[in-house]
Amino acid sequence: MILPEDPEKSGSSSLYISRPSSTIYLLLPYIWWQLDDFFIEQARTAGLSNHFKLAQIDSEELYTDTKFVLFAFAWLLLLWQISNINIHKMTLIVSSLQTLLVLAQIGASSTEVLLIIRSMLGIGGAIFPGSLLLSISQFPRSKLATTVAVFVAVSPAEIVVAGPLLSALVSFMKDTSILSWQAIFAIDGILGIIVVAILWSKIPVSIENSLSTKFMNSLDSTSWKSKFKDLFDPKNIMFIIMFICANLATAPAPCYLAVHHRTSFVSMPYFFFTVISDLAPSSHLIFNLLTITPYLVSIVTIFILARKSDKKQVRGSFVFVCGLLSAAGFAIMSLVAILDWNIWWSFFAIFPACVGSYGAIMMILSWALGSEPSAFGRGILLTILLGAAQLSVIFSPAGVKPWWRAEDEPAHPRGLGASAALMGLCAILALVLKSYLTWRNSNKERYLYAPVKVGDALDDEVEEEIVDRYII
Repeated sequence: MILPEDPEKSGSSSLYISRPSSTIYLLLPYIWWQLDDFFIEQARTAGLSNHFKLAQIDSEELYTDTKFVLFAFAWLLLLWQISNINIHKMTLIVSSLQTLLVLAQIGASSTEVLLIIRSMLGIGGAIFPGSLLLSISQFPRSKLATTVAVFVAVSPAEIVVAGPLLSALVSFMKDTSILSWQAIFAIDGILGIIVVAILWSKIPVSIENSLSTKFMNSLDSTSWKSKFKDLFDPKNIMFIIMFICANLATAPAPCYLAVHHRTSFVSMPYFFFTVISDLAPSSHLIFNLLTITPYLVSIVTIFILARKSDKKQVRGSFVFVCGLLSAAGFAIMSLVAILDWNIWWSFFAIFPACVGSYGAIMMILSWALGSEPSAFGRGILLTILLGAAQLSVIFSPAGVKPWWRAEDEPAHPRGLGASAALMGLCAILALVLKSYLTWRNSNKERYLYAPVKVGDALDDEVEEEIVDRYII
């Protein structure tokens, strides 16, 4: 039996549909926001801590963890509840305000003022990943994983490209004796001005023509009780648990790294950092090359996996394989620490750990976006997934006891073992979810899937295609 789209689940929290061709520009403020940790660390080492007489714990609380998860929750929930929202216009406004706030840090007169500015930056920055994913979620299933791969690849790409470039710039400033924490914030602000200028010139800010009401309903057409009931759907709970596991396993330990003088631009789990530090104890160039290589392999691999997943319209099997691959990498690193094998085994184990972790995160996001037909449901689910990713830094095996113990330094076999177990659990849950959605497809038959036809511009032409309700 072929069912029409459920009118309760086909409703959207917004009549505004962004142009797919302009989605790529929403990457720019997201990338800029991702670089914030680098600039804060550089400013801290360039005299910011001494200027404000900050203790180490104050430095970390004020300048590393400014995402403010609770504010992000409220901000992202608001994003998906406002009717007829223009995502481009909101991103432009917030990017402009963020640039002013970044530059305002230069004139901060006290710790309290700087804290207020950093808090506002954390709140405003929450919109960037949310707006990008919201725009990506409007793509058809046949391109969803590939588009999400671009979003996920931003993090390793920054390490490969932005990290060395910015580190070279900072080194040049140090050599010419013009480096100061004010100069670091000025560079950050200049990048923000460039981003805002590109956004203003390249993306549309007017409200696009909305889709036919045949495929789009208002936010108020569904009761709040029904909307939040969908949130506790077993599939959504499993998506959230899998995403938490993947992020917990790979989250860095920023507080510990900062105490031990984190090197320039390293956004990787501390477990990886210690391995590469042992292989390149004195050469900064070799250290950066060894750091970049696993990320280059990860970027290429996740795009290959995404294309294959989109072509076959399969998600669960890929999450399972990526989970096992990452678990194997972490497990090998743990065994190297326990059995005192050659350190190069740990380095080579970084590759499956990185590829599997990034691949799993990319596939889980793609799977979740493609399995929730309700725009409101996607918004709520994305909000929780993004919040879980932020919280994972605090509660990861690299950041809390009993997995993090002084006697385990520098190898930390307990932490590595915990990460392996988390990725293994992620793989098992992928199989469980795949079986569950297969059962749901067989019990709820099929439904009429009517995505917007993607092109250079939106029109009234819509492709209708009969597909399973849930991708497995």
